[in-house]
Amino acid sequence: GKGKRRAASSSPSSSDDDEERRKGKRQGKRRAASSSPSCASSSDNDGVPCSEAGELPQGDEEDEPCAVCGSHENPECTLLCDGDCGNAYHTFCVGLDDVPDGTWMCDGCEQEAGERNRRRKERRRAEERARQEE
Repeated sequence: GKGKRRAASSSPSSSDDDEERRKGKRQGKRRAASSSPSCASSSDNDGVPCSEAGELPQGDEEDEPCAVCGSHENPECTLLCDGDCGNAYHTFCVGLDDVPDGTWMCDGCEQEAGERNRRRKERRRAEERARQEE
């Protein structure tokens, strides 16, 4: 998966459509860097906001608010968490200058994934010890 921007769905969802959207979400979409300034400028007020610099056609982005600020604005600066929550976040609300190239998870999902990995490793070690004792 990669850091990604919202992709709109123009048809009603089926489970196949959901899976395709999920795959598309995981592979990510990015605007060309030259089409808009860093998304951080929209919160710094030192330049043209992302939404004015690289205006996307209406309807190209899902209308899901940022999980931090609750705003629907600046959809070109919005990314989705690759973790379980799948929430939308503005890059500037989570301290990023741009949509990341790789997988990105919000802090909550990052912690949850780390905890799952820790439990998985502990379980493997316990299974290995049990086999060695046999």
